[in-house]
Amino acid sequence: MEIKVNASTPYDVIIEKGAIVRLKDFHADRIFLLTDDVVNSFYGDTVEKILAENADVKRFAFLHGEENKNLSTVQDILKAMSDFEMSRGDLLVALGGGVTGDIGGFCASIYMRGIKWINCPTTLLAMIDSSVGGKTGVDFYGAKNMVGSFYQPTAVIADVDFLKTLPEKQFRNGLGEGIKYEVLVGGNICADVKDNIERFIAKCVEIKKDIVERDEKEGGVRALLNLGHTFGHALEKTNDFAIQHGEGVAVGIKIATRLSEKKGIIEKAEAQKIYHLLKTFDMDGDLPFGEKELLAVRFDKKRNANGVRLILPVKMGLCKPFEFTFDEVKELICD
Repeated sequence: MEIKVNASTPYDVIIEKGAIVRLKDFHADRIFLLTDDVVNSFYGDTVEKILAENADVKRFAFLHGEENKNLSTVQDILKAMSDFEMSRGDLLVALGGGVTGDIGGFCASIYMRGIKWINCPTTLLAMIDSSVGGKTGVDFYGAKNMVGSFYQPTAVIADVDFLKTLPEKQFRNGLGEGIKYEVLVGGNICADVKDNIERFIAKCVEIKKDIVERDEKEGGVRALLNLGHTFGHALEKTNDFAIQHGEGVAVGIKIATRLSEKKGIIEKAEAQKIYHLLKTFDMDGDLPFGEKELLAVRFDKKRNANGVRLILPVKMGLCKPFEFTFDEVKELICD
């Protein structure tokens, strides 16, 4: 199936088994295939072979992991692109999870002030969330995604067959973002995750694309997609990224719901619906949130001069932004 995203640069999100062969539809003299060392071992040869039918190809594999999502890696990639003598008419293909897509899109946005790129997500998390919407970037001194740009891809190719080699932990990582979508809009978004994965991915993509089309650069409604992320990012950082992003988001949603209850924003019965959803998918764990996590929140992108804007659930299917001082956050949630 194909879903059209009508952003500033319109593009299709292609979701189907074997979709990676659709790379043949895109042409350039030179194609830079960016991946990480793990994904490269599974799919690097196959994808390079597809691309090489129509172009000269250079493959570059960086070390996997959030700890390598930084400006040093970007510099290495840009050097390799320059050595390959890429021009503005050439193409970058990002093959991997969210880290690869974020770095690849960022490099495409700044190389020669912008070249075309295609995002080929290989994880559930990337397929339903990070590959759509044009957010690119890297972490900076421990702050997640602090340096980056909004830069839409030419296409997103989500080959569901890639999920066959995805570890269970990474599958659950994606599920955390799926739960976020269900809390945001209601409905049984996550019901298809085991029986009809393509439909689950499509539901999530439709939700995100509707929000992105209304607010491409996060000036308003797109901020709702940060539900659970401020607390989740803080937990990721303070645990040296040993906590998976989706796990962090799920815990962040639970913390946000508790805060909403304490402030009288959400009724207990509605909060229980969210807790039940998390428990249904075994994503209702707790993680300590104290002084060091609060310090990480102070460096979050959503901070302002007086505190931080948090997305809180008002009821299942409805969330809104609320402003808090850091002292209020500390009083309400810190252990």
